[in-house]
Amino acid sequence: MVVIGCAPHKFIKGFITKTGYPYEVFCDSEQAVYKALGMIRSLKIGAGSEHVKSSALYGSLKSTWEALKSLEMQGDVKQQGGQFVIGPGEQLHYIHLDTGSTDHAPINTVLEAAGVKTVVF
Repeated sequence: MVVIGCAPHKFIKGFITKTGYPYEVFCDSEQAVYKALGMIRSLKIGAGSEHVKSSALYGSLKSTWEALKSLEMQGDVKQQGGQFVIGPGEQLHYIHLDTGSTDHAPINTVLEAAGVKTVVF
């Protein structure tokens, strides 16, 4: 499993520390991968997700607080992401493109598509 973020490289260590994410993390601050995969830039809130536990207002305030602590934004706040399950090879098993800040695919749906053990929240 891989995360590709749109923040500068210097924020990787903090992301790993904060989330405990044990896999590879890459940065695409020029957003070339995002553009190539058709991901949008938007401030739209989105459809919602069972995994987003905070409100859009709280999420915005939290992002602003993180930016103030580091004295800069940690990536493009408009850049929406997505979830892909690819491989082995070029076989595409799953795709979800986020339409807004709270529109994320259910984690267990992505894990199942990847053949990985699901989690309980």
